Amino acid sequence: MAQYKYQINRIEHRPDADFDAQLEKVLDEYGANGWELVQILHRGKVSEDPTYRLIFKTEKSQVGW
Repeated sequence: MAQYKYQINRIEHRPDADFDAQLEKVLDEYGANGWELVQILHRGKVSEDPTYRLIFKTEKSQVGW
């Protein structure tokens, strides 16, 4: 059975920034290092909250544990 390491990356959607471009940059960086996106969570406490959490995973063997 595979073992995974998880990592959370927080990003903030700023009104003056292109959110898709922000996501693409983070996804490209993590993907290039062997990480897979598992889920994106929005804090959701208030609708104006711009904070998102991106949860990534990678297999134990890929990060040199």
